[in-house]
Amino acid sequence: MGGCCCSAMLPRYPPNMGQGACQAIEGAAILGKKLASIADPAAAFQTFEEVRLERTSSIVSRSWQLGRLAQLANPLLANLRNFALRLVPESMNERQVKALLDVEF
Repeated sequence: MGGCCCSAMLPRYPPNMGQGACQAIEGAAILGKKLASIADPAAAFQTFEEVRLERTSSIVSRSWQLGRLAQLANPLLANLRNFALRLVPESMNERQVKALLDVEF
């Protein structure tokens, strides 16, 4: 049981979105609810993993993508990135933030 639980609770968050501590707090809150509502700890951890997997995978993937984009070494590509990012509408940024904040405890 320990290996499965730890892998669900400790995904590897790249630092590009600053989500490590946020997701740890979120995960602890959700795990606490599962342990309080499901008598069998193994079943509670299994349910927790199922609930968290899609969200955490999405955040980790998005963070890696942003990191690759942010750390472009080629000056031409970096200038192109900077130009393109200035054209991104504020509404797109707001949607990204809303997706991070949209979580059920």
